[in-house]
Amino acid sequence: MKTLFKITNQEHKGLIVFCLLALFFVITLAFFQQYLASKSKLDYQLTEFEDSVFNEIKSENIQTNPQKHLIVNSSFNPNNLSENEWIAMGIPSKIATRIVKYHTKVKTFESANDLLKVYGFKNEWLIELKHFVEIPIENYSKHNTKSNESVSKSEIKVNYVKPLIDLNSATASDLEAINGIGPVLALRIIKFRDKLGGFAAENQLFEVYGLDTNTVKLKDFRVDKAFVKKININEMTFKEMVAHPYIGYENAKILAPYVKNHPIKSYQDILNVRELSEKCKAKLKGYF
Repeated sequence: MKTLFKITNQEHKGLIVFCLLALFFVITLAFFQQYLASKSKLDYQLTEFEDSVFNEIKSENIQTNPQKHLIVNSSFNPNNLSENEWIAMGIPSKIATRIVKYHTKVKTFESANDLLKVYGFKNEWLIELKHFVEIPIENYSKHNTKSNESVSKSEIKVNYVKPLIDLNSATASDLEAINGIGPVLALRIIKFRDKLGGFAAENQLFEVYGLDTNTVKLKDFRVDKAFVKKININEMTFKEMVAHPYIGYENAKILAPYVKNHPIKSYQDILNVRELSEKCKAKLKGYF
């Protein structure tokens, strides 16, 4: 019997190792269960905290950034309002300046729809203003045969007119709003515009790599020539001439020494440079 239950030293050591491993497993399992429980509680607390922060921020945004509406209390003729009156109504100062310039220098507003011809004027503003717009008959189209003293506000039909993008003042975001133009093309357009000194004509847009009639339509754009920088070849370095899209290396080799003895004062002077390429002469015309 004694021999039956007798264990060797090797078996004794194995039993001790087994007991230690079993104890380690039990302790590890208990610790892991406790960790999972605490993690679950922490995740729940974090979720609650994130929700409370989100709701707080959302509430602050609603309070600090309420939807802005225009302030209009009575009927008005858009042809008679000053910049300050447009600003007081809630129109941004830049847009107010454009509105006044449009009806004083371009064309008198004949209907509420004409306001959308001003670059930057939003359709939602027109929706708010349309019921207050009242344009006297003398400001209305000559082809209008109505004999009423003024055009009825209810007869003004408001249709959305997509504002044209001015190529010389447009930001990358403005350009990306046009179908066919993404971030890469928008950046190319702006870089090309900066090298030129501004666009002198809408069709120059197609000189930008990647743009053609299949990509964009020129009818979506306009050019404000007030932004075009006149070129002063007399003060340009050889390197600057080479970098200019319409001059380049070969023409720069001709112009750089020429202007030292024959300053360029007008476009006619450019035409007198016989060695200059005809293509270069034609393209530079819009910058004098």
